[in-house]
Amino acid sequence: MIMAMAGSLLMVPAAIGGVLVAGGYICYFALVRAYTITLAMAARGDHLADYAKVIDGSLTGASAVWVNVTFLIGNIVGTFLLGLALLRSRSVYAWAWWDVLEWSVLHIVGIVLGTEWFGVAGALAQALGFAGVAVCMLRQAVPAQAIAIMVGPAEGGQNRDDDDQRQLTRR
Repeated sequence: MIMAMAGSLLMVPAAIGGVLVAGGYICYFALVRAYTITLAMAARGDHLADYAKVIDGSLTGASAVWVNVTFLIGNIVGTFLLGLALLRSRSVYAWAWWDVLEWSVLHIVGIVLGTEWFGVAGALAQALGFAGVAVCMLRQAVPAQAIAIMVGPAEGGQNRDDDDQRQLTRR
């Protein structure tokens, strides 16, 4: 799959999409972690007006805005670019790239229509799409050079590729 993507015209958008998705979900984890503080303050029960001011200040400051924007761009744009790159690579099932790509579309449709069910369906589709991509990657043959790098040199200090080359020249 990597070689197919390397030859693809969408290699740069694939890399950008992958980085955006990773960065977006890292920011998502930061947002989720911040909510634990909110829950702890709410569980305490006293000084709710003071807690509300702290929460409002933490969510509107410049330090929080970039986290939300990075998550939004990575989640919507990054996933869409990654789905397009999988399509262009022609190395995964058609349904797999479509399922990865449709997350972005269904999420936006859900926001426009005011319901979360489209987002839920999109998240399920995305999970199935990534599972399909994983199956395709696991079924691909690993090049001999990659095996030699992972395993190390063959007996006698020679690489397996050198041994294969000697076998070919003897014929």
